[in-house]
Amino acid sequence: MTAVQADMAADFIAGLNGGVAGVLVGHPFDTVKIRLQTQDPLKPRYNGVFHCFSLIARQETPSGLYKGMATPIVTVGCLTSLLFGTQAFCLRRLDQIKLSSHFLSGAFAGSVFPLLACPIELSKIKVQLQGIGQLRSAVTNLPYSGSIDAFFKILRTEGILGIYRGFGLTMIRDVPGFTVYFGTFELMCRTFRWHSPEEKVGFPYLWLAGGIAGLASWGLMYPCDVMKTRFQRLGAEQRLACPTYSSLVRKSYAEEGIQAFYRGYNVALLRAFPACAAIMTTVALSKHALGGTI
Repeated sequence: MTAVQADMAADFIAGLNGGVAGVLVGHPFDTVKIRLQTQDPLKPRYNGVFHCFSLIARQETPSGLYKGMATPIVTVGCLTSLLFGTQAFCLRRLDQIKLSSHFLSGAFAGSVFPLLACPIELSKIKVQLQGIGQLRSAVTNLPYSGSIDAFFKILRTEGILGIYRGFGLTMIRDVPGFTVYFGTFELMCRTFRWHSPEEKVGFPYLWLAGGIAGLASWGLMYPCDVMKTRFQRLGAEQRLACPTYSSLVRKSYAEEGIQAFYRGYNVALLRAFPACAAIMTTVALSKHALGGTI
Protein backbone atom coordinates (compact mmCIF):
# COMPACT_ATOMS: atom_id res chain seq x y z
CA MET A 1 0.00 0.00 0.00
CA THR A 2 1.40 3.40 -0.99
CA ALA A 3 1.57 6.36 1.39
CA VAL A 4 -1.33 8.05 -0.42
CA GLN A 5 -3.48 4.93 -0.18
CA ALA A 6 -2.61 4.58 3.51
CA ASP A 7 -3.63 8.19 4.13
CA MET A 8 -6.92 7.68 2.30
CA ALA A 9 -7.65 4.53 4.29
CA ALA A 10 -6.90 6.42 7.51
CA ASP A 11 -9.34 9.18 6.48
CA PHE A 12 -12.18 6.72 5.89
CA ILE A 13 -11.49 4.72 9.07
CA ALA A 14 -11.26 7.89 11.16
CA GLY A 15 -14.55 9.09 9.68
CA LEU A 16 -16.19 5.79 10.59
CA ASN A 17 -15.00 6.11 14.20
CA GLY A 18 -16.20 9.70 14.34
CA GLY A 19 -19.64 8.75 13.07
CA VAL A 20 -20.10 6.12 15.76
CA ALA A 21 -19.04 8.60 18.44
CA GLY A 22 -21.47 11.21 17.07
CA VAL A 23 -24.42 8.80 17.12
CA LEU A 24 -23.74 7.68 20.70
CA VAL A 25 -23.63 11.27 21.89
CA GLY A 26 -26.29 12.84 19.70
CA HIS A 27 -29.08 10.33 18.94
CA PRO A 28 -31.38 11.18 21.89
CA PHE A 29 -31.21 14.84 20.88
CA ASP A 30 -31.94 13.86 17.28
CA THR A 31 -35.08 11.97 18.31
CA VAL A 32 -36.36 15.00 20.22
CA LYS A 33 -35.49 17.28 17.28
CA ILE A 34 -37.46 15.13 14.85
CA ARG A 35 -40.49 15.00 17.19
CA LEU A 36 -40.53 18.79 17.62
CA GLN A 37 -40.03 19.45 13.91
CA THR A 38 -42.95 17.29 12.84
CA GLN A 39 -45.59 17.71 15.56
CA ASP A 40 -48.95 19.30 14.69
CA PRO A 41 -48.61 23.04 15.44
CA LEU A 42 -52.34 23.28 16.15
CA LYS A 43 -52.28 20.39 18.63
CA PRO A 44 -48.70 20.22 19.89
CA ARG A 45 -47.85 17.19 21.97
CA TYR A 46 -44.70 18.72 23.42
CA ASN A 47 -44.31 22.17 25.01
CA GLY A 48 -40.58 22.38 24.48
CA VAL A 49 -37.27 20.58 24.51
CA PHE A 50 -37.20 19.43 28.11
CA HIS A 51 -40.91 18.51 28.12
CA CYS A 52 -40.30 16.40 25.03
CA PHE A 53 -37.31 14.66 26.63
CA SER A 54 -39.21 13.90 29.83
CA LEU A 55 -42.43 12.80 28.12
CA ILE A 56 -40.63 10.38 25.81
CA ALA A 57 -38.64 8.94 28.71
CA ARG A 58 -41.76 8.61 30.89
CA GLN A 59 -44.18 7.23 28.32
CA GLU A 60 -41.81 5.23 26.10
CA THR A 61 -39.06 4.56 28.70
CA PRO A 62 -35.58 6.05 28.17
CA SER A 63 -35.08 3.58 25.31
CA GLY A 64 -37.63 5.64 23.37
CA LEU A 65 -34.96 8.32 22.99
CA TYR A 66 -32.83 5.76 21.17
CA LYS A 67 -35.45 4.62 18.65
CA GLY A 68 -33.85 3.79 15.34
CA MET A 69 -30.31 4.04 16.71
CA ALA A 70 -29.07 0.51 15.98
CA THR A 71 -28.93 1.05 12.24
CA PRO A 72 -27.46 4.59 12.42
CA ILE A 73 -24.53 3.22 14.40
CA VAL A 74 -23.53 1.47 11.18
CA THR A 75 -25.04 3.76 8.55
CA VAL A 76 -23.96 7.07 10.08
CA GLY A 77 -20.51 5.59 10.57
CA CYS A 78 -20.45 4.85 6.85
CA LEU A 79 -21.79 8.33 6.09
CA THR A 80 -19.11 10.13 8.08
CA SER A 81 -16.51 7.81 6.59
CA LEU A 82 -17.65 8.96 3.14
CA LEU A 83 -17.81 12.57 4.29
CA PHE A 84 -14.32 12.77 5.75
CA GLY A 85 -12.82 10.57 3.05
CA THR A 86 -14.12 12.74 0.23
CA GLN A 87 -13.25 15.96 2.05
CA ALA A 88 -9.66 14.81 2.59
CA PHE A 89 -9.46 13.54 -1.02
CA CYS A 90 -10.40 16.98 -2.30
CA LEU A 91 -8.23 18.85 0.20
CA ARG A 92 -5.08 16.99 -0.88
CA ARG A 93 -5.57 18.37 -4.37
CA LEU A 94 -5.75 21.95 -3.13
CA ASP A 95 -3.35 24.30 -1.39
CA GLN A 96 -3.91 23.27 2.25
CA ILE A 97 -2.23 26.43 3.52
CA LYS A 98 -5.14 28.49 2.21
CA LEU A 99 -8.15 28.59 4.50
CA SER A 100 -10.41 28.76 1.44
CA SER A 101 -9.28 25.23 0.48
CA HIS A 102 -10.93 23.85 3.61
CA PHE A 103 -14.19 25.59 2.76
CA LEU A 104 -14.02 24.29 -0.83
CA SER A 105 -13.26 20.71 0.23
CA GLY A 106 -16.21 20.89 2.63
CA ALA A 107 -18.47 21.95 -0.23
CA PHE A 108 -17.23 19.02 -2.33
CA ALA A 109 -17.88 16.55 0.51
CA GLY A 110 -21.31 18.11 1.03
CA SER A 111 -22.22 17.50 -2.61
CA VAL A 112 -21.39 13.77 -2.31
CA PHE A 113 -22.83 13.19 1.17
CA PRO A 114 -26.57 13.38 0.20
CA LEU A 115 -26.24 10.38 -2.13
CA LEU A 116 -26.20 8.17 0.96
CA ALA A 117 -27.61 10.55 3.57
CA CYS A 118 -31.00 11.11 1.93
CA PRO A 119 -32.29 7.49 1.95
CA ILE A 120 -30.69 6.73 5.32
CA GLU A 121 -32.23 9.79 6.99
CA LEU A 122 -35.61 9.11 5.40
CA SER A 123 -35.65 5.58 6.83
CA LYS A 124 -34.52 6.79 10.26
CA ILE A 125 -37.21 9.49 10.38
CA LYS A 126 -39.95 6.97 9.58
CA VAL A 127 -38.86 4.80 12.53
CA GLN A 128 -38.45 7.71 14.94
CA LEU A 129 -42.00 8.93 14.28
CA GLN A 130 -43.82 5.63 14.85
CA GLY A 131 -45.26 4.49 18.18
CA ILE A 132 -45.25 8.01 19.65
CA GLY A 133 -46.36 7.98 23.29
CA GLN A 134 -46.43 4.19 23.56
CA LEU A 135 -44.27 1.80 25.51
CA ARG A 136 -42.12 -0.31 23.23
CA SER A 137 -43.41 -3.51 24.87
CA ALA A 138 -47.03 -2.44 24.25
CA VAL A 139 -46.61 -1.41 20.62
CA THR A 140 -47.83 -3.87 18.01
CA ASN A 141 -48.27 -3.77 14.26
CA LEU A 142 -45.85 -0.95 13.65
CA PRO A 143 -45.21 -0.24 9.96
CA TYR A 144 -41.47 -0.77 10.31
CA SER A 145 -39.39 -3.00 12.57
CA GLY A 146 -36.35 -0.77 12.10
CA SER A 147 -34.54 1.54 9.72
CA ILE A 148 -33.41 -1.24 7.38
CA ASP A 149 -36.95 -2.61 7.19
CA ALA A 150 -38.23 0.91 6.45
CA PHE A 151 -35.65 1.36 3.69
CA PHE A 152 -36.61 -1.80 1.83
CA LYS A 153 -40.37 -1.35 2.28
CA ILE A 154 -40.24 2.19 0.91
CA LEU A 155 -37.98 1.08 -1.92
CA ARG A 156 -40.33 -1.79 -2.76
CA THR A 157 -43.55 0.27 -2.67
CA GLU A 158 -42.34 3.64 -3.99
CA GLY A 159 -39.21 2.81 -5.94
CA ILE A 160 -35.98 4.77 -6.15
CA LEU A 161 -37.80 8.11 -6.24
CA GLY A 162 -39.54 7.24 -2.97
CA ILE A 163 -36.36 6.42 -1.10
CA TYR A 164 -34.73 9.60 -2.42
CA ARG A 165 -37.63 11.83 -1.45
CA GLY A 166 -36.21 15.14 -0.24
CA PHE A 167 -32.88 14.72 -2.06
CA GLY A 168 -32.90 18.30 -3.34
CA LEU A 169 -33.44 19.72 0.14
CA THR A 170 -30.72 17.45 1.51
CA MET A 171 -28.34 18.83 -1.11
CA ILE A 172 -29.35 22.42 -0.36
CA ARG A 173 -28.70 21.77 3.34
CA ASP A 174 -25.43 19.87 3.05
CA VAL A 175 -23.36 21.75 0.48
CA PRO A 176 -23.35 25.09 2.35
CA GLY A 177 -23.64 23.29 5.70
CA PHE A 178 -20.43 21.29 5.30
CA THR A 179 -18.70 24.24 3.65
CA VAL A 180 -19.21 26.11 6.92
CA TYR A 181 -18.51 23.03 9.05
CA PHE A 182 -15.05 22.17 7.73
CA GLY A 183 -14.05 25.76 7.12
CA THR A 184 -15.00 26.87 10.62
CA PHE A 185 -13.24 23.90 12.20
CA GLU A 186 -9.99 24.75 10.45
CA LEU A 187 -10.41 28.44 11.29
CA MET A 188 -10.87 27.65 14.99
CA CYS A 189 -7.88 25.26 15.01
CA ARG A 190 -5.71 27.97 13.47
CA THR A 191 -7.02 30.47 16.01
CA PHE A 192 -6.16 28.19 18.94
CA ARG A 193 -2.59 27.67 17.73
CA TRP A 194 -1.96 31.18 16.40
CA HIS A 195 1.06 31.61 18.68
CA SER A 196 2.73 28.47 17.31
CA PRO A 197 1.31 27.34 13.94
CA GLU A 198 3.44 24.18 13.83
CA GLU A 199 2.12 22.81 17.13
CA LYS A 200 -0.60 20.18 17.28
CA VAL A 201 -4.01 21.19 18.57
CA GLY A 202 -4.64 19.65 21.99
CA PHE A 203 -7.69 17.61 22.93
CA PRO A 204 -9.64 20.42 24.68
CA TYR A 205 -9.16 22.71 21.70
CA LEU A 206 -10.13 19.99 19.22
CA TRP A 207 -13.33 19.46 21.20
CA LEU A 208 -14.07 23.18 21.32
CA ALA A 209 -13.29 23.70 17.62
CA GLY A 210 -15.55 20.80 16.64
CA GLY A 211 -18.40 22.06 18.80
CA ILE A 212 -18.16 25.61 17.45
CA ALA A 213 -18.07 24.28 13.87
CA GLY A 214 -21.20 22.25 14.56
CA LEU A 215 -23.02 25.26 16.02
CA ALA A 216 -22.08 27.41 13.03
CA SER A 217 -23.20 24.80 10.49
CA TRP A 218 -26.48 23.81 12.16
CA GLY A 219 -27.31 27.36 13.13
CA LEU A 220 -27.09 28.45 9.51
CA MET A 221 -28.83 25.56 7.75
CA TYR A 222 -31.44 24.51 10.32
CA PRO A 223 -34.53 25.90 8.50
CA CYS A 224 -33.66 23.74 5.48
CA ASP A 225 -33.34 20.70 7.73
CA VAL A 226 -36.83 21.32 9.12
CA MET A 227 -38.33 21.45 5.65
CA LYS A 228 -36.42 18.33 4.60
CA THR A 229 -37.71 16.40 7.61
CA ARG A 230 -41.27 17.52 7.03
CA PHE A 231 -41.12 16.68 3.34
CA GLN A 232 -39.71 13.23 4.01
CA ARG A 233 -42.32 12.35 6.62
CA LEU A 234 -45.29 13.17 4.34
CA GLY A 235 -47.64 10.30 3.56
CA ALA A 236 -49.18 9.67 0.15
CA GLU A 237 -52.28 11.80 0.82
CA GLN A 238 -50.27 14.64 2.36
CA ARG A 239 -47.98 14.72 -0.66
CA LEU A 240 -50.97 15.53 -2.85
CA ALA A 241 -51.39 18.78 -0.89
CA CYS A 242 -47.64 19.51 -0.85
CA PRO A 243 -46.12 17.94 -3.96
CA THR A 244 -43.16 20.32 -4.16
CA TYR A 245 -40.64 21.89 -1.80
CA SER A 246 -41.99 25.37 -2.46
CA SER A 247 -45.58 24.33 -1.70
CA LEU A 248 -44.48 22.89 1.64
CA VAL A 249 -42.55 26.07 2.49
CA ARG A 250 -45.56 28.25 1.61
CA LYS A 251 -47.97 26.04 3.58
CA SER A 252 -45.71 25.95 6.63
CA TYR A 253 -45.23 29.70 6.62
CA ALA A 254 -48.95 30.41 6.09
CA GLU A 255 -49.94 28.19 9.03
CA GLU A 256 -47.11 28.88 11.49
CA GLY A 257 -45.19 31.93 10.38
CA ILE A 258 -41.41 32.13 10.65
CA GLN A 259 -41.52 29.84 13.68
CA ALA A 260 -42.24 26.94 11.34
CA PHE A 261 -38.62 26.94 10.20
CA TYR A 262 -37.17 26.87 13.71
CA ARG A 263 -39.14 24.09 15.40
CA GLY A 264 -36.71 22.19 17.59
CA TYR A 265 -33.96 24.77 17.02
CA ASN A 266 -32.89 24.76 20.67
CA VAL A 267 -32.42 21.01 20.83
CA ALA A 268 -30.60 21.02 17.50
CA LEU A 269 -28.03 23.43 18.92
CA LEU A 270 -27.87 21.46 22.17
CA ARG A 271 -27.10 18.38 20.09
CA ALA A 272 -24.78 20.12 17.63
CA PHE A 273 -22.05 21.08 20.06
CA PRO A 274 -21.38 17.75 21.85
CA ALA A 275 -22.11 15.56 18.81
CA CYS A 276 -19.93 17.55 16.40
CA ALA A 277 -17.24 17.96 19.04
CA ALA A 278 -17.20 14.18 19.53
CA ILE A 279 -17.07 13.55 15.78
CA MET A 280 -14.26 15.98 14.98
CA THR A 281 -12.18 15.03 18.02
CA THR A 282 -12.55 11.31 17.36
CA VAL A 283 -11.67 11.76 13.69
CA ALA A 284 -8.58 13.84 14.48
CA LEU A 285 -7.32 11.50 17.19
CA SER A 286 -8.03 8.43 15.04
CA LYS A 287 -6.06 9.87 12.12
CA HIS A 288 -3.19 10.66 14.47
CA ALA A 289 -3.26 7.12 15.90
CA LEU A 290 -3.22 5.73 12.35
CA GLY A 291 -0.09 7.67 11.52
CA GLY A 292 -1.51 10.97 10.32
CA THR A 293 -1.36 14.41 11.86
CA ILE A 294 -3.90 16.46 13.77
